[in-house]
Amino acid sequence: MNASVLLRIAAVFILLFGVGHSLGYPWVGNITEAQQSALMNAIQANTAVTMGFTRSYADFHVGFGWFISIFFLVQAIVVWRLASLLGAQPAVVKSFSGLFAVQYLATLVLDCYFFFWAPIISAALVAACFLAVCLSIKA
Repeated sequence: MNASVLLRIAAVFILLFGVGHSLGYPWVGNITEAQQSALMNAIQANTAVTMGFTRSYADFHVGFGWFISIFFLVQAIVVWRLASLLGAQPAVVKSFSGLFAVQYLATLVLDCYFFFWAPIISAALVAACFLAVCLSIKA
């Protein structure tokens, strides 16, 4: 499989990773509606003044969740566009693919430590695509 196809596959995996992350809202796992309500009430009740803004732990939790989803979307677009640079600048594509490979390997470690199968598998698939891209480019 050529590097361009691998990059586009990686972009699709990243997009799916982001969609899965977004659909997981409010990112608290498989709990009952009553448990979720109690949890959300508790974290909404705990507030802190941060740089002049009063924010709850729920604000940080939900805000960072959506923040990460936006990063996945933008990264998927960047990786898709990176595939079109392959013919003109293979060394640049290889170096960026290497950086993304390191990022997703680190993400994989964090996912194994803190999360569950869906992000673990997603990070592993994306990392594998980027590693394959690096090995297939002769630049």
